[in-house]
Amino acid sequence: MNIFELEDYREIIRTRVRVLSATRKHYSLKMLAAKIPIQYTYFSKALNDPKTHLNEDHLFTVSRLLEFLPEEADYLFLLRSLATSQDPLRQKHLRAKIDRIQKAKKLSADVQTFQSSRLNLEMAYLFDPFCPIVHASLHITEFRDHPRRLCAILGITPARLKEILRKLSDLAFIELAEDRERVNQVLMGQIHYSADHPLMRANQTILRQLSAARVHMAPDEEKHSFMVTFSADSATFAGIKARYQDFIKDVEKLAGNASNHHTYQLNFDLFKWL
Repeated sequence: MNIFELEDYREIIRTRVRVLSATRKHYSLKMLAAKIPIQYTYFSKALNDPKTHLNEDHLFTVSRLLEFLPEEADYLFLLRSLATSQDPLRQKHLRAKIDRIQKAKKLSADVQTFQSSRLNLEMAYLFDPFCPIVHASLHITEFRDHPRRLCAILGITPARLKEILRKLSDLAFIELAEDRERVNQVLMGQIHYSADHPLMRANQTILRQLSAARVHMAPDEEKHSFMVTFSADSATFAGIKARYQDFIKDVEKLAGNASNHHTYQLNFDLFKWL
């Protein structure tokens, strides 16, 4: 229930009672009247008769009993003030204040909706390990012009590829042709989700599992694997991490200046056993 979409404080109270009574059987207008306290007949009239109003003390108690948030309670008081005011200038002032609150709440709701929708799209991307692989491969002219050639190479069906292309398009990473099966252009190049993204770790785990299977199948001339277990101290560990960051910067420069002919995967783990 978004009370900021309503402009009658009495309607908001009636609606809130209906919502709460659906899960809390003791909630009713009679219960509220007894707790205010106020005569039920007057309370009912105040919520239904345009010329009868609750006083501010009554409204304060009702907002507390119905568990409105502070900003929601303030909104109720504004609506009551507008409904009871006889001064045109004050009415205009209150109307403008209410409009500003409604506009701000609508903008906030729109942002939250967008963020929720965006997170759902990113979930679909990050939980599918083939999405970043297909995305990277579309930088190669052959596969950008003929995406279906990726199916045999990656071992995915045309239907799966079409779904991946849709995900990339929904995220505005690529622009699809009208048939939704060909790619006009790649709109976003390197995509990097930071470590504090809620789904980043899950994506890394899924992609590593697929990478491990690919490394096992790839011929020696198409891979380079290295593994070592060693003992050292914390300073050495920090030094290796720093050198790895320098190495990554070098890789980014090399890849950025390279022509796009193949798709590669680089994974690196450095961690402490004990």
